[in-house]
Amino acid sequence: MLPSLKRTFFHSATKRVRQPDPMRFERFSPAGSRTVIQHTGDFVLAETARVENGVVFGANVFVGESSHIARAAKLGPATRLAGENKVGESCRFDGHTSVGRGSSCEHGVVVGNGSRIGDGVTIRANAILGAGVAVENGATIGARVKLGAGAVVRRGAEVPDDMVIEPGCHVEGAGTSLRVYRPIVRGRAQI
Repeated sequence: MLPSLKRTFFHSATKRVRQPDPMRFERFSPAGSRTVIQHTGDFVLAETARVENGVVFGANVFVGESSHIARAAKLGPATRLAGENKVGESCRFDGHTSVGRGSSCEHGVVVGNGSRIGDGVTIRANAILGAGVAVENGATIGARVKLGAGAVVRRGAEVPDDMVIEPGCHVEGAGTSLRVYRPIVRGRAQI
């Protein structure tokens, strides 16, 4: 347990932070600026991570090096952001979500419980990803896209703006070669 969390500077690469009630953590930079993080349990925050005011962390959140989390973002319990990620203003990760290195979520993105986002993924503004969605490395999700629960976006796929993908469907390709299909499991369509 750290003796005084009111004025803690992060000297090591990462520190595990634990603070009892009230669930509020303040981080002061050497320049004197202050960041207030509300949280519901332990979390790990890399020294080089930038977190703006009003961010809410669930229990057991991990934020990797050089990540940037904009104001009013909410990271649910057991959310893991690898390094060099950008999370936009008012984004919400419902929990048990894993985000790979170098991914970017613009403002207002909602990511459902248990989703996996690969390395180098771009998710445009106000997209909604249902529970258990998998987005593979290098994919791009357009603005206002709605991905149903359990959908899979294949490596390098580009989903255009305003598209709605049904639950359990797979998406691959880009532009005119975009293909959306429901995989066959044991001779029947997966539901």
